[in-house]
Amino acid sequence: MSPRATLLELPSLDELTRNPAGLMTCIDPLLPIQDRIVRNVNDTKTPTTRRIPRVIHVSFKSRCLPPEMYDAMEVWKTALPYHSFYFHDDQAVDRLFALSFPEFPQLKSLMRCVLFRGAMKIDVWRMYLYGGIYSDMDQYPIQETFGEVSPIGQDDYAFFLSDSWNRPSQWFFAAVKRHPILYFTMQEIFLRLHKLEDVERPNVVFVTGPDAVKFGYGISMGWKTDLGKDIYQEGTHKCLPKFGDYTVTKKRNTEHYMKQLDMKEMVQWNETHRITRKQRIEWQSGVQHWMDEKNSRMRKFGGTCLELLYSLDAMT
Repeated sequence: MSPRATLLELPSLDELTRNPAGLMTCIDPLLPIQDRIVRNVNDTKTPTTRRIPRVIHVSFKSRCLPPEMYDAMEVWKTALPYHSFYFHDDQAVDRLFALSFPEFPQLKSLMRCVLFRGAMKIDVWRMYLYGGIYSDMDQYPIQETFGEVSPIGQDDYAFFLSDSWNRPSQWFFAAVKRHPILYFTMQEIFLRLHKLEDVERPNVVFVTGPDAVKFGYGISMGWKTDLGKDIYQEGTHKCLPKFGDYTVTKKRNTEHYMKQLDMKEMVQWNETHRITRKQRIEWQSGVQHWMDEKNSRMRKFGGTCLELLYSLDAMT
């Protein structure tokens, strides 16, 4: 592959995720998650074709998952049987970020300021390149209301639910590849990384999280909508005509379509000890929540993103 990859030179999702052949084994109680690849999806018995690819993307450190996360991912496979399911572990994420692309020449350099991989891995980038559905690992669909033809419609170019602040959801969204919302979200992330004052104490929500998605969403529509002044209201909105014929659909009744693992619920750890579900998942997987990782991390640099880049580039 040439240093600057074009759309035609992108690795396939099969090449990117490298689903293990044969039987996987994990340390008890972890369970191995496999990709599911559906070929020639439009030749199956699906009721309609669809603009957004029938592909589900999820990401975690390892393919060995805590049982509750594994069960949540299996719900996706059951609810959307004609969708391919691709699991991106840390190695798959590294393979993707090792590539260079004309749209984002600053990507490789600025990613060196991303020290908290789990929370700042920028799933928007993968979606921009491949399209499909993205979900966090603790989210799963309600099978009675989320299926092959609804709520994502056949003519949708992008689809979001609403978070508790009525922002477009970052923990779940769907889009065609190269949608303007995804492009402008990436550019917004780069701007915020440039301005990052402390690489070891980032406010993830505002740097690579839902606030960046909110701005990418707003910029694509020029901060106004054909349905009224509120760009975050429910409905299908048109992006600015100069960006093409793209639209975005947003729904507010999140609880009607999705469920989330209750991380605060007390669950059994052993015969005598109860802990929160969050603690149990962290102990089983060895993956800390980014807030805990940030608070426990020993400072090694303590400077801005630009200062870190200078120390890496000009002082070596």
